[in-house]
Amino acid sequence: MSRLTVALYLTSLLVCVMSQTPTVPTAHVAHFDMVFKDADSNSDGKLDRNEFIESFKIYDANGDGIVTKQEYMDFNQLTMPHHMHVVDPMFTWYDTDKDGQLNVQDYQSFFPLMDANGDNQVTELEFDSYWETTFRNEGLI
Repeated sequence: MSRLTVALYLTSLLVCVMSQTPTVPTAHVAHFDMVFKDADSNSDGKLDRNEFIESFKIYDANGDGIVTKQEYMDFNQLTMPHHMHVVDPMFTWYDTDKDGQLNVQDYQSFFPLMDANGDNQVTELEFDSYWETTFRNEGLI
């Protein structure tokens, strides 16, 4: 085979492979980005543990330091009704101790799951990658 033939073959193969690679639907990427930007209170492009924990206070309707499943569902129904199909599984993932509610310990335990390089900060890329992988593994995208 000539070099040109090999190059054309490899290019065709690459195009075929890339066309078969599933992509994350735009709506999910937009959702990931919105959640990240809302949590990134100092707008530095990274989440630290405190920002991550603080971001969950918006779900705590009665301010008792515990986010019940109902509080979580109610908030998401008001703010992102088009993503309700992922809200229940997300609550379950965040509930690391599986006690049916979210608290500071859950958030502290969950944070390292997104922190791919272990530097105690989650970049938008790490955040998006974590959720894309999780959603894909669960068959949600």
